[in-house]
Amino acid sequence: MKNRSREWLHHQKTIEKEASLEGAGIHTGKKCALRLLPAPADTGVVFVRVELPNHPAVKAEFANLVPTNRRTTLASDGVRVETVEHLLGAMYVLGVDNCVVEIDTAELPALDGSALIYYNLISDCGVREFDAPKKEVVVSAPVEVTSEDASIRVLSAQALSVSYLLSYPQVGLEQDVDFAIDPQTFAREIAPARTFVLEEEIERLQRAGFGKGADVNNTVVLAPGGPRGKLRFADEPARHKVLDLLGDLFFLGGQLAGRVKCERSGHALNREIVKALLS
Repeated sequence: MKNRSREWLHHQKTIEKEASLEGAGIHTGKKCALRLLPAPADTGVVFVRVELPNHPAVKAEFANLVPTNRRTTLASDGVRVETVEHLLGAMYVLGVDNCVVEIDTAELPALDGSALIYYNLISDCGVREFDAPKKEVVVSAPVEVTSEDASIRVLSAQALSVSYLLSYPQVGLEQDVDFAIDPQTFAREIAPARTFVLEEEIERLQRAGFGKGADVNNTVVLAPGGPRGKLRFADEPARHKVLDLLGDLFFLGGQLAGRVKCERSGHALNREIVKALLS
């Protein structure tokens, strides 16, 4: 039996009221003012670059995903929106399908490097449900994508759960986490996990133009002798990988019912599993 979509189990949602925040992008270092606005059913999540002439919009949909390193990037008609995964992860778990996101530069604020501030912002707005149906992606047969020693496998299940195996032998780190995904678990166990980098990568990434807004508050540095600074969880890096995956699952266009098993995967393979599930 092929994987299929069901459109009668859930309904679309938007936020109840507008909200805003400011912060610098983790890669560009540029300050960004972000505003969330309610939107009608079937709008989707639309990013609007208000600082550009005619305020061009880029919809958060798979067709607009472009391959980029270490972040999730959208592009349409030459207009880019970068590092959307933390906001979209919070929206995905809270079921927000429709929202206008106004920004005044290309990259969203990094904030504390996690999704917790975004999650709390949306929760404080409140979420309103429409009568309009929402797609659910149901996995009837296993789907798997691989790349070298990394893989993502999705199995049939009644609800969404995610496991992740993280392995960085160069810093002596191996972590394994497993979560049933719901808003409460996300807020408590996943959303607070910050982005991370290997100490040996920092100089190379900075030369390539990454991490201009990174600091010890929003980025965990993993070194051979252990992490630099205090972790929020002993396995914070593995939890952050789950957060990134949830942000990228937003591009399915509906809620996934499935058991997702990840090993050493990242944004590139996340895109591939979404593509495989959609096709």
